[in-house]
Amino acid sequence: MYERSHFELHRIVSIVIICHDLVTLDIMLGAESGFELARRLAAHHRDGGPAVILISTYSAADFADPIAESPATGFLPKQELSADAIRRIVDGRGPAGPPGAPAR
Repeated sequence: MYERSHFELHRIVSIVIICHDLVTLDIMLGAESGFELARRLAAHHRDGGPAVILISTYSAADFADPIAESPATGFLPKQELSADAIRRIVDGRGPAGPPGAPAR
């Protein structure tokens, strides 16, 4: 399994911050956590920043608590990932987290 160093992840975060308004971020990044990377992005951009949508092959119910505690804009199972689904979340019309999660 390929593992990214802390330096490489910092570089990735820097590139995302400079170039994108939206990030789809897998919650399982090998040795790293997508939840941690989402927290780093949020900490770097206290007054906004890219919208982060967590994605996974797992269901939202499998990670309900970490998703609810995450600063991410929302969560999508990979099998539901589409431009329309992303647009609904970014526009505030779609699920922001696991079933039963409070609206963000």
